[in-house]
Amino acid sequence: MRWVSTLLSALALTAAGVGGAGAADAALRAKAPEAAAIEATVARRGEVPIIVELRRPAAVAAVAADAPAAIAATRAAVDGFLARHVGSAAAAAARTDLRRPVKRMTYVPMVALTATAADLARIAADPAVARVHPDVAVPPTLAESVPLIGIPTVSATGQTGQNAVVAVLDTGSDLDHPFIQPKIVGEACFSTTSAQSQSLCPNGSNSQSGTGASAACDPAVGGSGCNHGTHVAGIAVGAAGVPGAPPQGVAAGAGLLSIQVFSYFPGQGVLSWSSDQIAALEYVYAHRDDFSGRKVAAINMSLGGGAYSASCPESPLTSIVGTLRSAGILTVIAAGNNGYDTQMSSPACTPGALSVGSSTKTDERSSFSNVSSITTVFAPGSSINSSVIDGYSIYNGTSMATPHVAGAVAVLRSAFPDATADQIVDALVSTGKAVSTPVGAKPRIDVAAAFVALGAGGGGGSGPTSNISVSPTDAVTIARTGTTSDITSFGITVAAVSGKPKWKLTGTPSWLKASPTSGTATTAGTTVKFKVSLPRTQTETLTGTLTFTEVGGSGDPIEVPVTLDLVAQTLSVTPASDVEITNTNGVTVTPASFDVVLATNVGATPYKITGLPSWLRAKAKSTTATQDGVTITLTPVASKGMSDQSATITFAQTSFSMATATLNVINHYVEQTLTPTPQADTTVTWSDSETFSPSVIPITLVTSGGEATWTMTGTTSWLIADQKTGVTDENGTTINLTVAPPSSLRRNLTTTLKFQIKGVRKSVSVPIVLTKRP
Repeated sequence: MRWVSTLLSALALTAAGVGGAGAADAALRAKAPEAAAIEATVARRGEVPIIVELRRPAAVAAVAADAPAAIAATRAAVDGFLARHVGSAAAAAARTDLRRPVKRMTYVPMVALTATAADLARIAADPAVARVHPDVAVPPTLAESVPLIGIPTVSATGQTGQNAVVAVLDTGSDLDHPFIQPKIVGEACFSTTSAQSQSLCPNGSNSQSGTGASAACDPAVGGSGCNHGTHVAGIAVGAAGVPGAPPQGVAAGAGLLSIQVFSYFPGQGVLSWSSDQIAALEYVYAHRDDFSGRKVAAINMSLGGGAYSASCPESPLTSIVGTLRSAGILTVIAAGNNGYDTQMSSPACTPGALSVGSSTKTDERSSFSNVSSITTVFAPGSSINSSVIDGYSIYNGTSMATPHVAGAVAVLRSAFPDATADQIVDALVSTGKAVSTPVGAKPRIDVAAAFVALGAGGGGGSGPTSNISVSPTDAVTIARTGTTSDITSFGITVAAVSGKPKWKLTGTPSWLKASPTSGTATTAGTTVKFKVSLPRTQTETLTGTLTFTEVGGSGDPIEVPVTLDLVAQTLSVTPASDVEITNTNGVTVTPASFDVVLATNVGATPYKITGLPSWLRAKAKSTTATQDGVTITLTPVASKGMSDQSATITFAQTSFSMATATLNVINHYVEQTLTPTPQADTTVTWSDSETFSPSVIPITLVTSGGEATWTMTGTTSWLIADQKTGVTDENGTTINLTVAPPSSLRRNLTTTLKFQIKGVRKSVSVPIVLTKRP
């Protein structure tokens, strides 16, 4: 018996908070279905482990994930992301300041890393990023069952899974256990040292492959969970005829690819990061044919957490699980042990996965088993005896039910190598024994009945199959940015396997135009051309399924998933700070006009302006905002009798009503005052000698707050002003008033000069009196 005994240093969970997490940022919310949970974690710890899913390069849409062109395009996408956010790929690998290693995937465009709040904002704004997933750590889901599912009947035909391999992603295996050791054909480990966890790979690194790589962790360190992987592996492929052991595993002839995907979390035991699971699934895909003629048929994942009532396409495992299924490999995942009546855990809810609930040996639902409307099958999971480190033990759980199904898939794949993954699933579902559940009857697998169904034409090669072929069948993802998309058209070829069968296409979504949609297939093939027709409004990702059917045939339709992904656009306006204007006397406005620049983070988008007040007008050369920005000129309008006012102007997308940017404009109303000097009564004395004192009256006009235009009224025939209107400011302007003699003066003469600023209703008066000296 061997296990890993690792020196585990004490690791303190980081709890450095950041002020005010607040609501999820709009850009992050658009790309992360679990944005609130991500921001809550970064607020609590100051950082959060995430998986960044990049947009699938258009160049790989029509080729297999392991084709050289696909690998190169995926590598370039990942390298580009790292260069923008971490540094070069080599620099990222060499950095020692990162609290967690950067993990890059090969077949799916994904990167796992730890991000701060600032990192999240930059990543969410990156147009190359399709999704942001939290990298969560989940626990393991914890001699009559093999006959119950009909294995002896199938074994009697010589079919024991001898041509297949089952990959078990778990806590590793007791590599010297007699029930396990003869079955091992490959080993690997993906386990992470971070601020929260420590790697359990025997070499202490974050990954390892080869002999000894999947050794089970030490129960003295990791607790009873370290037995989990050995127990699961024994159920799936345990050797037959081992003294003191159960009679055999489900696929006693199959090989075991043992992969350790758990890490040690001080105070919590062993948990598995989603990113390590993805790395392990990629490893299985890369090595699926590397076992001396045997091929990987099934992957067992007896782990998970959370509660989901429906399919969860936002799962970070979706892409790689789909890639594996396209290669004929089924990912079999435990539904969970919370006893939920209408929900199950993740990643069991991942599209394309085969989810498994637990039943008793009397075909009743186990009390602990989760079930939902999308749970695929049930299998025995109560009181299951299998191998543990240094012995055997009875465990309960959907963890035990799941390897029954993974082993069953291996047996059926070995017997029917030409069957598709869908055909194997259909055979297990359609022939199962009914188990009553709150969401209706669910099938408990009957491998013997599924074996018969496949042999009668459900995938063994002798039954009805479609006489048309479709290429490519990989999912097509179109990324829409504003009014443009990265793919504007594509083609799918329909060909005849033999003869000239008729075919038809259904299920084309409204945003695709297809031609032709039916015809007669030939061996040379007919290419159906699809043109992307972007809907005028779109607020979420749109999906559809193109279904190609042989008219009059009995084979299964061929389906091609299509997705119109919506790249989240944002708008920004410069200047971002408040703009202040001054309305003086309701006559002049400063500045007379000002420019703002409206830009998008990616692509181009039409926009509209709302919230303009009556005192502000807008003019732009274009109604489309671009990454380079469009300049919009705003012209204030002078208005009288105002008080200080403000307005919030909104710039909004008109195509999608999603992105907005706002600008605050503050209008200060200033009413100037005019002060004449002197302002008191001025008396002019006329003597008998017909002299005047004074003969000239100077009056100085001073304003508050800059220049102002003034006017004066009230002059008479005996009082002449050198100017009656003009411009003055805070430095003042002097008016000279000259006294002219009247023809006679029988009484005192009086006039009142009135000075007024243009636009200001209030005037200032200066009385002038002419009197004769006795």
